[in-house]
Amino acid sequence: TEVSDEEALQKRISYVFVSTEGTETDEDGNLTVSEDEVTERVRALQVEAIEHVINRLYDEIRGTRYSTEHCSLLLLDYRRAEATLRARPNVGAGAAAFTMADDVKRESYGIEMGIIQDMFEAGDITRAQARALRRNVYVMSVDADASL
Repeated sequence: TEVSDEEALQKRISYVFVSTEGTETDEDGNLTVSEDEVTERVRALQVEAIEHVINRLYDEIRGTRYSTEHCSLLLLDYRRAEATLRARPNVGAGAAAFTMADDVKRESYGIEMGIIQDMFEAGDITRAQARALRRNVYVMSVDADASL
């Protein structure tokens, strides 16, 4: 939809159409788009929109229609928003790294439980100490799961 610059200044976009080109379909022909793909596409659209607004603000600074001070303040806000969007990690890579980190944490807690059992069997710690250590590992595990 074509929108004039005046309308664009006054209206807020409340929906976004995302292209589904290149996405897979299931056996019924329904599109299978993951949340990560949608998030990445929406982020790309947001960056493009911000870049467009920044370019328009530079044009307006050179013109006489709006106050240079107001345009400069808006420019700073949009530059901050752009930097924030670009600083966010890639969702796809972030999700994979997140899953890997979760797997490593779970494995490490299992290893700790095994070491506690080995120490108990070797007589290095008492049953009460082993129980306290297991409880601590369990608490760390639950805390890690809760923060995920």
